[in-house]
Amino acid sequence: PGRTPPRRVFARSQGRSSPGKEAPPQQPIRRKERQAASAMAEYIAQLGLNDEQKRLLLSFKKELKIPDGVPFDGVADDLTLFRFISAKKWVMADALKQYRSYREWREEEEMDKLDAWADNHKDEIELIESLFPLSQHGWDKEGRPLIYEDIGVIPAARFAKLVKMPGFHKWHVWWMEKLMRTMREQTKKLGKPVYKVTCIVNMQGSSFESRHFVPFFKVMSQCDEQNYPEIVQNVFCVNSPWIFPALYALVKNFIDPNTREKIQVFSSGYEKKLLEHVDAKVLNVKFGGQNKEVLPTVTGIKVTEAGKEDLTSKNVAARDSYVHTVKCDDRHGGKFMWIMELKELDITLKVSLFFQFLF
Repeated sequence: PGRTPPRRVFARSQGRSSPGKEAPPQQPIRRKERQAASAMAEYIAQLGLNDEQKRLLLSFKKELKIPDGVPFDGVADDLTLFRFISAKKWVMADALKQYRSYREWREEEEMDKLDAWADNHKDEIELIESLFPLSQHGWDKEGRPLIYEDIGVIPAARFAKLVKMPGFHKWHVWWMEKLMRTMREQTKKLGKPVYKVTCIVNMQGSSFESRHFVPFFKVMSQCDEQNYPEIVQNVFCVNSPWIFPALYALVKNFIDPNTREKIQVFSSGYEKKLLEHVDAKVLNVKFGGQNKEVLPTVTGIKVTEAGKEDLTSKNVAARDSYVHTVKCDDRHGGKFMWIMELKELDITLKVSLFFQFLF
């Protein structure tokens, strides 16, 4: 008498339950972990690894103290670990060094704030993308992202003047993280590992001025080699001009050796090769396909349009030619630009300069 009887407390919201029963809220977590581990095991099984490679991948994971069932987030999942160790030819010490550096880099880059950076730097992103046409449009025949890079049209000198390197680096990391996320989504959609891309690099229009873009190319290549290894399946450099060997010599040492082996260069006649890897309905018409989707181009250059009376329109018959001569008087060393609109793509243009020296 006089004592308060004990009360029974129900705390379902805190995940408690009566003795002897498993806490219900933990079950979905365990189920998700099992599902994630099962799906990842299936992806890894499709890689066709031999017994030694399977053993090394498992040892790599244990050495890093990464448990099973981690999220498929492109950071610590088995497919990401596979990319790192295979990029180092299955040499454990080299792979551990690179991967640990990668994790430190992600901390330094503050990846959790990357989208916030993009929201706060929209003008900077718009500037870069208006001068550097880079986009993902469609997929190759194996379901890999198809990347188009229009390197030749980049106004390199203007790009180097307007774009600051720290902002360019941050933009590139942001772009790459979006690409990696796209590949993870494609992996889940297709039920098979998608971790590489096919790139079509259009070199048409490249000139000696393109050398100004080399420092930016170096930043991209070094970042990708260290932090996004083994994501390239094919690189097709098309419409390669005569100056390409000289430009390639400037950047060759920045390109990962594994990637260099996957680069194929064509001055012309590349359409058949591209169609071996990309379906005709997916490949852009600009490169011999049937897809008429307009690809991004340089929009960051403002051009003063000439009056209609200064424009010339001419219908040229097949196998015929037409010469149009324009007299220019510029005593101040200005820069001339030819802007031509073609209704058909099988037309060859040539610009010849004739100088008259006045003494």
